[in-house]
Amino acid sequence: MFYTAYDGSNPPRVAMTDIPVKDFDEQHWDKWSEPVLITAPTISNKDCCLFPEKIKGKFAIIHRIEPDIVFDFVDDLDFAKHGQFLEVKGKISPRPERWDSEKIGINTAPLKTKQGWLILYHGLSRIDRHYRLGALLLDLKDPCKVLGRTPYPILQPETLFER
Repeated sequence: MFYTAYDGSNPPRVAMTDIPVKDFDEQHWDKWSEPVLITAPTISNKDCCLFPEKIKGKFAIIHRIEPDIVFDFVDDLDFAKHGQFLEVKGKISPRPERWDSEKIGINTAPLKTKQGWLILYHGLSRIDRHYRLGALLLDLKDPCKVLGRTPYPILQPETLFER
């Protein structure tokens, strides 16, 4: 499990922990592993998830270094053993003058389809500072390659209390 770890003063970072499936199913919550921070301490980093299968023999991880969605590909997930942090091996950037012009980040884990990896993502507009939801279609063999991107949001606030 990846999550945003934030102590209120340092930049938010991505942490990782895991639990055996059997312990999770039996609700043995004391079996979670000790969390490991997997992103650099000086860079704000959030919205992290793992692709559901390896790509070219590597674990594919998508996360956000503002304002972009970024990708990394690692041989294993033992960050503590290697003393490594996530890097940037590819990115998708906000689009000027669009509904996602300020910053973007993922909302869901990638879903594999025949056409490519489908990802729902959020975008913040520089124009009105509202968040909206869109979709990305990424290449199956090279998820850094965007095959499609919704030109308009698929979900957006319509009333004052939704904003």
